[in-house]
Amino acid sequence: MRAVFNVRKLFWRVPAFLLAWFVWQRIFIFTDDVFGLPQPRVRYILILAAALAGASLIPAVRRMVETTIAEYSKTGVAVRLIAAVAAIVSGPSVSLIGLSADIGPLSRAISAAGAVVAVFIILMLILRRLARIRSHVRSLLSAFLDMRFIAAVLLLNAYAVIYLLAARQPYFWDNAGYWRTAADLAALAFTAPAELFRHTLGSVFVNDYHYLPAVIPAYVMAVFNTGRLAFVLSIVNFYIVPFWAMIYAVSKRNGFSGFLTGVMALVFVPVLGVLGFLDVGGIIFAFACIYLFLYGSDDGFLSGLMLFATMIYRRWFLFFVMAFLLCALLYALPDRGTRKKLTLMLLGFGAPMLLLFQGYVSGVLLRDSYGDIYSAYSFAALNDVRFILRYFGLILIIGVFSYSIYSVLRKKEGFRGCFPICVCLLMFFLFVSIQSFGMQHLLLFAAPVAVICVRASRDRLLRAPAIAVAALCFAGVFVPREQPQALSEITNYALIPTFSVYSVIREDAEELASLDRFVRGLDGSTAVLASSFTLNSDLLALVDSSFNPLKPLDANEAIIHTAQVDKRDGLPLGLELADHIVTAYPVQTHLDPGDQRSVSVPAEAILNDTPFSAAFEKTDVEFNLRFGIKAYVFRRTRPNTEEETQWLWQAINYHQ
Repeated sequence: MRAVFNVRKLFWRVPAFLLAWFVWQRIFIFTDDVFGLPQPRVRYILILAAALAGASLIPAVRRMVETTIAEYSKTGVAVRLIAAVAAIVSGPSVSLIGLSADIGPLSRAISAAGAVVAVFIILMLILRRLARIRSHVRSLLSAFLDMRFIAAVLLLNAYAVIYLLAARQPYFWDNAGYWRTAADLAALAFTAPAELFRHTLGSVFVNDYHYLPAVIPAYVMAVFNTGRLAFVLSIVNFYIVPFWAMIYAVSKRNGFSGFLTGVMALVFVPVLGVLGFLDVGGIIFAFACIYLFLYGSDDGFLSGLMLFATMIYRRWFLFFVMAFLLCALLYALPDRGTRKKLTLMLLGFGAPMLLLFQGYVSGVLLRDSYGDIYSAYSFAALNDVRFILRYFGLILIIGVFSYSIYSVLRKKEGFRGCFPICVCLLMFFLFVSIQSFGMQHLLLFAAPVAVICVRASRDRLLRAPAIAVAALCFAGVFVPREQPQALSEITNYALIPTFSVYSVIREDAEELASLDRFVRGLDGSTAVLASSFTLNSDLLALVDSSFNPLKPLDANEAIIHTAQVDKRDGLPLGLELADHIVTAYPVQTHLDPGDQRSVSVPAEAILNDTPFSAAFEKTDVEFNLRFGIKAYVFRRTRPNTEEETQWLWQAINYHQ
């Protein structure tokens, strides 16, 4: 009997040792990356201090281990098998992220084994808790049995198809970057899935625009083609439709009214999806996080995991994470039961972040000073208010605030009723302290507002006013009106949303197509010294594919992408090697020219008689773009001398 008992102890101690080794490695990497303390003595002192401080947590750790063992004993064989296979496949790749190249093979092998244990435990806990919320999952799937919901989905798909076929709109920057990424991944989807997995996982740790959101569209595009239509329909059906299904599931008790209220109030969400913003997928996790924490049967672990997934999906959802954590702390302080839920939520949030994805924290989130990098995107707060009202409307904002106050006055809801609006307020102040809002950033507010709409529709007294406000917001976007071309042109405080759902048709579409054909016929590389919504390098590279949504993506790879925003991108290195330069008059920037000297200074230099322009000659073509802007093409006649190049760099750096 004693031998059997010892074998059992050994069975648990070996994984515990491997996990401890893996955590040890993570601490080493984290102290190197974040604190810049590579000296072994300093690291050992920090680890010793952490171990001594953690000694007081030994009972809590013991309880956590006992809970994990209990979870394991209750988990079925199928669940264990799924978790084990996933851990074996992904664990080694996760373990190697951030490890030094000179680390020994034995240490690498032990770290990989520890990562497998960590992934297995986390996956097992996730799957166990998914079983606990199976009623929510059934409600989610029941949406696809309701013909009204199916009709709404079909209408959404029809709208996406009609919009793209009718539009003559070039796509660029945020609504085109992931299109190109998904097209690249589509080539690996079925031919090299393991390589796709490694590329995607590795990108999370080093790249702000990592590949994770593009994986599902990549598989859709691999089945059909890499054209714009396939890309957009993948967003519609795999990101927006699940979000709608979640709204349907949590508002099922009120009939269809709760679903309609949430969908109509947030009409900008499907519009962003049709425009190609993959960011919409993040609101799935944000909505699940809020609803599970406030109203779901989850013990908190899944809520934390959803919070972690929200942050991983796109970096700027970190503003939602910070606001949610602060509000959750305030919400849990007075109530012991909620404090336990908060603890498990922090475990679900922190365990995968610090054990599996700590390289993302140190390599992406804490790598740069975003307040400085994005200072060029920071405008007056009133501009942000007007921009938000353009997509939500003042009536809806007043409505959600009124519901929050009403909820606080009701004993049944209390602080829980105003929790979503507190998250929104915190997000607003945190975000405007760094930069101004873009269209995709408004998705930060989508999940909290959706929760408020659903909860308001549950109240018999508020149901009719909630539907009326949502319907008014929905109707407002169908009113034909001239749309602003820049943030500075939004001057009014809109009562209802004033953006448009109609297809955009650029009046200079034919000129853009002609410019694209001319540039494609050139030999060699081409740089675009323009960075506005009228002309930029991304726009010109994708003109043909934007105008032909049924054709596979055919980006002009000969176009060089040079620096555009000074503090983010630095000098336009490679410009001196371009065989041709496309620029415009007046010089095109989308920010203050002083924040885009890497574009404005070379553009002025090439248009005028300067040392840098001496190596170029102007071609005899001219393209008339909208707003009276003219585009020109310059041909290189000889390489720039070192003196000419240095003159340009000094001119760009002047007064910086």
